Amino acid sequence: MLGTDDYIYVGGSPSDADLPGSTITNNFMGCLKQVVYRTIEPQETNLDLSYLAKSNSPKMKAYGNLEFTCNEVSPLDPVTFLTPESYLELPTWTAKKTGTISFDFRTKEDNGLLMYNFGTVEQPDFFACELLDGHLYVMFDLGSGPVKVKATQKPLNDGEWHHVDIQRDGLSGMVVVDSRLSKFSVPAGSSNLGLNSKLYVGGYGTSWSALQLPKEIWSGKLYYGFVGCMRDIYMDGRSLDIAAIAKQQGAVGVGSYCRPMVDQCSSRPCQQGGKCKEGWNRYICDCAKTVFSGKNCEKESTMLTFADGQYLTVSLLGPVQTEAEDITLRFRTASSYGLLLAVTYEGGPQENVLMMEIEAGRLKLTFNPGPGPDFLYGGEGLDDNNWHTVQLRRRGRQLNLRVDDLDVPGTVSKSSAVLDFNSIAIGSLQKAKPDGTSPPSFEGQMQNFVFNGNPFIEMAMSGGVDMIQTNAQFGKGTKVIGNPITFRDQASYVKLQTLEAYSSMNLVFKFKTTQPDGLIMYNGGDGNDFLALELVKGYLQYAFNLGDGATMMKGKSDMLNDNEWHEVKITRDENLNHRLTIDDLAVQKTTKGSKNLDLKGEMYVGGYPEQKYKELPLMVEARAKQLGYQGCLASINLDGKYPDLLKDNKRLSGSIVAGCEDLTNSCAGDPCNGGKCSQQWNRYECDCGMTTYTGPTCENVSTTYEFGPAGGLITYEFPNEARPNTRIDMLAVGFTTRVTQAVLVRIDSATSDDFMEIMINDGLLVATYNMGTQDHPVSEKSKKVNDGSYHIVRFSRIGANASLQLDNLPLNEKKPPVPSYLSSEDRSKQLSVFNSQAYIRLGGRSSNGRSRRGVDKPYFVGMLSGFYYNDIKVLDLARQKDPRVKVEGDVKAVKPPSMPTRVPPLPVPPQPRKPVPPSDEDDILVMSGSGCQSDDEDDCDPSLGSVGGKGEEGIITPIINGQPTPKPPKPPKSTPIVPVPSDGPGPDSCDDEDDPDCDDGSGSGDGSGTTTASTDAVRFSVTTTTGGRKQTTPPTLQPSPPLQPGLTPNTVAGPRGNGQQILPTNGVSNVIPPLFPKQPNGKPSNIITLEPGNGKSPVQNPVQEQQVADTASTTGMVVGIVVAAAIALLILLYAMYKYRNRDEGSYRIDESRNYNFHTSGLPAQQNGSVPKEKPHKPVKKKDSKEWYV
Repeated sequence: MLGTDDYIYVGGSPSDADLPGSTITNNFMGCLKQVVYRTIEPQETNLDLSYLAKSNSPKMKAYGNLEFTCNEVSPLDPVTFLTPESYLELPTWTAKKTGTISFDFRTKEDNGLLMYNFGTVEQPDFFACELLDGHLYVMFDLGSGPVKVKATQKPLNDGEWHHVDIQRDGLSGMVVVDSRLSKFSVPAGSSNLGLNSKLYVGGYGTSWSALQLPKEIWSGKLYYGFVGCMRDIYMDGRSLDIAAIAKQQGAVGVGSYCRPMVDQCSSRPCQQGGKCKEGWNRYICDCAKTVFSGKNCEKESTMLTFADGQYLTVSLLGPVQTEAEDITLRFRTASSYGLLLAVTYEGGPQENVLMMEIEAGRLKLTFNPGPGPDFLYGGEGLDDNNWHTVQLRRRGRQLNLRVDDLDVPGTVSKSSAVLDFNSIAIGSLQKAKPDGTSPPSFEGQMQNFVFNGNPFIEMAMSGGVDMIQTNAQFGKGTKVIGNPITFRDQASYVKLQTLEAYSSMNLVFKFKTTQPDGLIMYNGGDGNDFLALELVKGYLQYAFNLGDGATMMKGKSDMLNDNEWHEVKITRDENLNHRLTIDDLAVQKTTKGSKNLDLKGEMYVGGYPEQKYKELPLMVEARAKQLGYQGCLASINLDGKYPDLLKDNKRLSGSIVAGCEDLTNSCAGDPCNGGKCSQQWNRYECDCGMTTYTGPTCENVSTTYEFGPAGGLITYEFPNEARPNTRIDMLAVGFTTRVTQAVLVRIDSATSDDFMEIMINDGLLVATYNMGTQDHPVSEKSKKVNDGSYHIVRFSRIGANASLQLDNLPLNEKKPPVPSYLSSEDRSKQLSVFNSQAYIRLGGRSSNGRSRRGVDKPYFVGMLSGFYYNDIKVLDLARQKDPRVKVEGDVKAVKPPSMPTRVPPLPVPPQPRKPVPPSDEDDILVMSGSGCQSDDEDDCDPSLGSVGGKGEEGIITPIINGQPTPKPPKPPKSTPIVPVPSDGPGPDSCDDEDDPDCDDGSGSGDGSGTTTASTDAVRFSVTTTTGGRKQTTPPTLQPSPPLQPGLTPNTVAGPRGNGQQILPTNGVSNVIPPLFPKQPNGKPSNIITLEPGNGKSPVQNPVQEQQVADTASTTGMVVGIVVAAAIALLILLYAMYKYRNRDEGSYRIDESRNYNFHTSGLPAQQNGSVPKEKPHKPVKKKDSKEWYV
């Protein structure tokens, strides 16, 4: 029965949660009909409450907005926040004295800002509701201080709907989550909640805006927006149609629905090793431990490279306070010390700092929100130049530091855990710490740096953010080079303070050099203690002595003098574990005995005083070589100290400069002109062996000898005690000739029939070799070489295989099969050793005393230049009159700066006894050796060179610097005139055909072709192609004097000539007198001007002009014609009765080809600028029936 003080509440009460026995916290919302209160005992009562309320009975009181009608109410649509960046703006919650807010939500995610409403700058009141680690928190600040209520005992991120009701009345209030009640009260003071902004639901602006949120709102500070569904938002009893509001605002990432949860990670959307986590109808890829970023870890993360104090700083617009941080950072370094991150307050309390740094290879975390820091250490060996991931998670006083997969928990010892800061820096701290010190700068790479949701490295890369500044280098794989210096020579050094390495040591530096040897660092000590680091033959050696004997460690690496940067790290711990790491290759050694390295005196870097090298320990190679280091050093870290060698030294001796000087004299661009370039530090050296040239850059004409028409021979004889057995041979020689048959080079054995021979056969180049099985010919059939042009031949052999190359033409390779006549026991191998080499002959074969000149035909007539065979330069030795070299016959050296100009006279052939028909065969005739098969390789010198292993032999490719052939000689500014031998035989023809030493065949050309003379000078241009280079020379041709007896026409040829003949235009053969004949006034006359092309010059003193004497009179011309005709008639009569046989083959001589000038006959030496002469009717001539063999 109701008493006088009893109440009946319909639809709710002022405080539902305070009603005895009530578990409901929110008032009823909806429609009620025919509400009647009845009692029977002890007295029957029947109250129609609905009627009483409608009739305004004094017994009833109505509160709030009531309507005495019952309308159909449509259910409100829920909304889904699809991304952490999406949010809605609702009307301000005007709950100054009292107020209620209720809503429903569901999610699977741990964190998210549900609601936030704030006041003004003058009155910074706020209300917030957040989900943090799955738990619901409600916060109020009425101006007297914030209050934060944790309203749950178990996480709510289970994907189910949860109801939240928040009520406040003055300084007290309550939060009901589902059916669980949590009461709260705010600090005494103002009881009014002064809110002025919009009510933000689901999030709050950008990550920059989130930094300005109150420090108590951890999810907002960490920039976690709510992702999930929300519905039925009631504010002070009024419902808000948030779906309609979302459409009205055009909110991005807000959908008017709430769909069932669907598995997202089953499709494995995270790439590159990223970890997938289920969100609310979305997947979340954790890319922290990868080098990628993006929604799917599909984008390569921006990398920053730090060196020499470089940094990235974020200068905030004002001070920021946080009570929670989520920090992720990836790094790699080879330094044992270096600053990773510093969060500080510049201009404020200096002790307030959060700092992460590498200290002795471990991660050190310093957290100091007030006086007295807290430290956490995690990981070890982080200076191994591999990528490591650091994650810091702080929630108030609770810390969790994760280094890679190792968790290190911690607790802040101070009661206050508020971090005040306005600056964030990585890499280097620009201002010193309160104690006046600064941690060493970081040297290495960083990426994936995210501070409370802000990817600062990515933001710096994108640009446009003024508060982010960096001088570090963006880019992948950039080498870190700090404080580089250059030791310009091997006599320079720096003296530093004693290296502190008593109980342990950590030494790191980088170097770059081309020198194979040199002392890099040395520090002596008490007794026998020392430390030395040096390069020996391109490899790094580390020697030390702790008092129990010297120990050597050698690095595992390729040769390090490759002009590339290399990183060296040397460590020693207290357990005597020594580790030497070069780049990524490590060598470790553990010693016993003394544990201390007692160093005394100065530490020398880069070298040692010249007079004191002999005082170094015996194990140090520099003691004998007395060579310091030459090259660049950088990023020197001496046990955590980073000395500037140019500033922090006790003494600097020699030439040492800041920076790493680039190689101005480098091998780039073929400075050796086809020769082998060997890079030194500030210079290069050229090996010109296979180019046939000489000089510092292989562009000077090498030693050249002229072999005259009478035949000559140059012989090099190996000493008896030094006759090599070779498996690899390399040969090169340059030549110019007009003969069609000749032996250029022959090399013979002293004990067997092994030989090698280079010859011209029918104008084609042929090489033949025999190592004891049979003759193996290899030839170049695509181009004739008897054109008076300069040619280079290169022959190489490995075992039984060989290659021949002419100029820049493709290689001709020879891989002979195993001879069939070998026994089954010998067929498993191919004889490949050139045994007991005894003679190198240039210009022909030796006649062994059978010939008056000591040389057999077909001997060479022309020029040989730059001969090279296995490092032996026979022509150089001949010029030096070396006793091992014998020069005999018609041979003479050509003196620089020009080549000889007189053409040897043509020999007069004897008359044949019987004509011999020409051969129709076009095959190359190979001059064979002995063919002896008695070669026993088991008797060969076991020390001879070898390449490859068992099985088929390789081919040496005589290509220099990767080009088809070495570059041919460049033409001089004044092209020399070089003799042009004729195609005819020499003057040593035999009269006796029965003599076995005589050659067979005879004959002569008719010489009947003529050209018409012109009295005017003829201008024409000659284009030559030598070794792939083209040059154009426009000479002026003047009328020539009559032919002098015994002389022949000259040719512009030689080692770098073009083979162009300069012939008379009056039908008579002529000769140009010696180069540069002087008139009484000392000036040349009748000039032929040869303008240089772009090639190389074979002469050292360029000359611009040549002259052709024009002093003969008409009478002299007539006399010359008569004499020439008489001689030709005698030759013709003699040839008709004389013939002989030759064993080299047969060829026809038409000497008119040598004396008639036809521009069409020289396609390789002319271009389109050559004027055409008026054609002349050819003189009919009979076929020659005379033959030279």
